[in-house]
Amino acid sequence: MFPYKTHNYGLLKMTDHALDLHTCIILPQTTSILEGQWTATNYSLRKRLHEMEQAQHELEWQKKNTEAEIAETEESISNLRQALADKTPPLMVVNTRLENRIHRPRVELCRDPPMYGMVEEVAEIAGVQHSLSEKLTTALQGLGTLQRTLERIDRDLESKTACVSFDKECIEVRKKLGEHQKAEDLLKPRTA
Repeated sequence: MFPYKTHNYGLLKMTDHALDLHTCIILPQTTSILEGQWTATNYSLRKRLHEMEQAQHELEWQKKNTEAEIAETEESISNLRQALADKTPPLMVVNTRLENRIHRPRVELCRDPPMYGMVEEVAEIAGVQHSLSEKLTTALQGLGTLQRTLERIDRDLESKTACVSFDKECIEVRKKLGEHQKAEDLLKPRTA
């Protein structure tokens, strides 16, 4: 017998043993590792989906509250504008009476209690108007801030909604893959 035939026969035997070792030991370990990774990935995706849904619900709650605050602020602004407008006619009346009292023809200017009362009334109404206009300015600034916050919440909510939708699609695709392909099926030796 030729020595190369003996050598080739020995190599073939070693290859058969290696395939048996691969099939008996390595393949089940690899299958187990792949199934563990599959399970871990599915868990991570479900956890991420849960966190994204919580963030989405939180943003929806914030949006609802911000919209309620905006409506409240707009009503307050409307009330302040109305109050400011309501103070203008009395101020005009008092100013007119005071002017008429100061510029009376053929009568001396006299500073008496009614005149001091009108001066105090003008100062009081002007102070109230100033206070109302400051409150109106503050309310308008607050409304602007709330509107910018609502815009940011809307952008964040749109992003979270897209993420939740994408994560749900990923989970559905992985479910379909899991139903049709198991790790054992993927690692089975293929025969032609």
